[in-house]
Amino acid sequence: MATFLLTIARGVTAEQVSADPQAMLEAGHLAAYTVRANGTTRHLELAPLGSTRRDTAEWISEQLADGRSVAQVARDLHVSNATVRRYLLSLELTEEIEAGEWDEFWAGELAGGTLVVAEDLTVTLETPATV
Repeated sequence: MATFLLTIARGVTAEQVSADPQAMLEAGHLAAYTVRANGTTRHLELAPLGSTRRDTAEWISEQLADGRSVAQVARDLHVSNATVRRYLLSLELTEEIEAGEWDEFWAGELAGGTLVVAEDLTVTLETPATV
C-alpha cells in the first residue's frame, strides 16, 4: 500500500483552489507525491482522463491483467520496472480522486475543520478546539 501526499500544484493562485479535488484534478491544479518508507517524497504525475499518461497507464494495467510481468511491459516501453510501477500508482491515485475517495480528506470534513489557503499557498486544516 502506497502512501500519497496530495497538494496544490505550483503556479496555482489562491482563487483557483477548490474544496473539490476532482475539479482541481481536471484543471491540472493538483500535485501528487508518494511518501517513501524513509519519509522522503517523490513526485507522481497524475493521469487525468484523456491524457497520454492515462492511456499508457491503462494499457500497462491491461497488460498485467493479461498475465504479463512488469519486466516484460517495461521492456516493451523501453522504461525501467520502477517507471511501470509509478504509472500504476499514478493511475490508482487518479482513479481514487475521480471516485471521490479524497473528497472528505481534502475538504477536512473528517476532522470537522476548514481547508485554509494562505497567501503563500500553504494549505492547513483548521479544526475546532477540542475540550
